Amino acid sequence: MSDADTVSRLNAALEGRYRIESELGEGGMATVYLADDLKHERKVALKVLKPELASRPPNPMPTTSTARV
Repeated sequence: MSDADTVSRLNAALEGRYRIESELGEGGMATVYLADDLKHERKVALKVLKPELASRPPNPMPTTSTARV
């Protein structure tokens, strides 16, 4: 799916609340977009999980690397 298709689908899902302007960055788990918060009239960053991660059940136990500070 192209970036334009993804933004179009997200804008349709968020219609009336947010309008995505551009992609800010992408990591291993999610993509962050610059968007307009239509209700509060301000710029926001929206973090959208990758579809393959959003559909997995949560891991009940954190890994040791996550638990260490």
